[in-house]
Amino acid sequence: MVQSINVAEADPRWIASSLAHLIKNLRDQDRAEMEAMHGLPPELVLPQALIVSSHCWIAVEGGEPFAIYGAAPTALPGVGSIWFLGTDGVTRYGRSVARRTVPMIQKMHETYPVLWNHIDTRNTVSMRWLRWSGFKLLGDHTAPSGHLFHLFARSVDHV
Repeated sequence: MVQSINVAEADPRWIASSLAHLIKNLRDQDRAEMEAMHGLPPELVLPQALIVSSHCWIAVEGGEPFAIYGAAPTALPGVGSIWFLGTDGVTRYGRSVARRTVPMIQKMHETYPVLWNHIDTRNTVSMRWLRWSGFKLLGDHTAPSGHLFHLFARSVDHV
């Protein structure tokens, strides 16, 4: 059964080993997205995402971490930057992940009435999850890497 472990309540040693496992086993789509948007490897991006986030969970199945997700504050009051990265377990446990993350999105909306971010157009698995979760694609832009990204958002008032 898929569980979401709140990073704020977890043992730091478990978090560190989970991050190492996730980084080593990230889906190619997530790795490519980080490189295209940030120009940095997951070893630098993922720990930073965890540090700046106000909400963060690690998804686990059978004791194995397979995804990490959360939201970070932005410069705009009430607007959070939502993010989700995973291993191939995301595909294997897709339906359970989708059902498990919806209540967590609601928790994020308690802090951020608007959740948004960018997604690499090549990240088709994550785009399916975004649409299923009520996010809307709002437009496109090209990252400095030259890759096309979609802007997406979800408002608590329009769910």
